[in-house]
Amino acid sequence: MPMHPRTTRGRPLILLNAKKYNLFINNVNSPGFLKPSMFNTERATLTTDAVTCQRRSGPPCIEVENVKFCCFAIKFWDGRTDNHGWVCSVDIHAPAHWEPCTFLLIFLKDLEKHEVISLINSYYIAGKPFPFNTINTIHHNFLKI
Repeated sequence: MPMHPRTTRGRPLILLNAKKYNLFINNVNSPGFLKPSMFNTERATLTTDAVTCQRRSGPPCIEVENVKFCCFAIKFWDGRTDNHGWVCSVDIHAPAHWEPCTFLLIFLKDLEKHEVISLINSYYIAGKPFPFNTINTIHHNFLKI
């Protein structure tokens, strides 16, 4: 059974069904909408089996298409390694009314479809640029909930 450090215990944590997932970070710096992707499956060196989420305090919410977005700190962990810290951390903007647990449940549902985690930058919401990081296709849920 993987063990996760104490630093994960003060925030919502989701264990990924005792399975390790590949974590692709190279799309965060992708060139943008309708441009070639830098997604490269041969360079997937990070794995994760747990995710934590915490709403960031400080940066104000921003508004896109009458929806307010706040920043969430997402950390990926691998409890099967000797590393006691997170393997990757990323700030993701999501609707301000989402709680960290809501974010994690939507992420988990999305992960079930993709079986891989890809950190992506620069998407559009309702035709408007949304130049922030997102994960897989969780942004498809931004205007639904």
